[in-house]
Order: sequence, then structure tokens, then C-alpha cells
Amino acid sequence: MDQQRAAIEQHSTWRDSLYICALSDGSRHLGHIVKLEAWHAYDSIHLNDQQNGFRFLGEFERLSDAKRAVERSVTSGMTRVMRAGADRCF
Repeated sequence: MDQQRAAIEQHSTWRDSLYICALSDGSRHLGHIVKLEAWHAYDSIHLNDQQNGFRFLGEFERLSDAKRAVERSVTSGMTRVMRAGADRCF
């Protein structure tokens, strides 16, 4: 797991626009942030409590805080990956 965490930290990059930011390691979507009234952060590799979507990490006033929350979440307890269109986790 430490190797996987190090690989994500070393190879992941943020793609930013005015209202959406996405974190990717080149082959996987790791997390994203959407601007509404505040920045809404999501971890894309861990499921939510209902096991049916991305894990919501919270609302943040500052984009830098939202990015930090996504980065921390995707590198902690990495167990399963949800792929787009999948009906189960891998």
C-alpha cells in the first residue's frame, strides 16, 4: 500500500478549470472538486457510505483546502477502485 500511495503522490496531477478540478494519475480519475456556492470535494476511489457513488469529503471555502482534502483521502486506506459504468468495485 505504501508503494501505491507513493505512486499516486508522485504521478498525480490536477486539471483545473473555473468550476471543476480533477485529480488523475494518468490512467485513473482519483478525485474531483466542483464549485457551487463553495468547493465540493469528492474522493473517486473510495465509495460513499451507501456504496453507490463517490465519497463526499465536504464543502470548502478555499480551493487549496478542498484539494488537500482530496489528496489526503485518496492516499489513505486505499482498498478499492470504482470504475465508471461499473456495477461493482475492483
